[in-house]
Amino acid sequence: DSENFGLVVDFRERANTQWEIIYSRQATSATISGVQGGSLDVDVHYLQGGGTYQGDGNNFRPYLAATIGATRFDVKSAGYDSDTFFSFSLGPGLQIRPNDRLGLRLEARVFGTLVRSGSSIFCVSDPAGMTAGCAITVSGDVLWQTQAMAGIVFRF
Repeated sequence: DSENFGLVVDFRERANTQWEIIYSRQATSATISGVQGGSLDVDVHYLQGGGTYQGDGNNFRPYLAATIGATRFDVKSAGYDSDTFFSFSLGPGLQIRPNDRLGLRLEARVFGTLVRSGSSIFCVSDPAGMTAGCAITVSGDVLWQTQAMAGIVFRF
């Protein structure tokens, strides 16, 4: 668990729909049992495109966002490999608009990263140091992550 930072850019399609590009980055660490040092530093990057559908309203507009794209697990610890996977997201949100140019965006989103069943990520192989293994082994097909986001909206 750690904070994430990102940028969302929307392009208006119709009165209630927008095209969306989202980039999100989270710097975190994973605790690894049985490994010297015990933790692994990882940056999780999401780059996705999709859209939003907004409900009716003037000052308060609920919406639903859906995107597809890629997730990159960028391992900062020496000896481990980084990897990129196909991913998607879905989530509800609310835009609070005191005027036409400025607002507040509140959102909860779930990200699903598609991995092969039995996949291993963050692996190391160091025969000289007599260490080998993987930090995370996935037994399902989707790795899930949730994010709660709040941000300022600027309209042009």
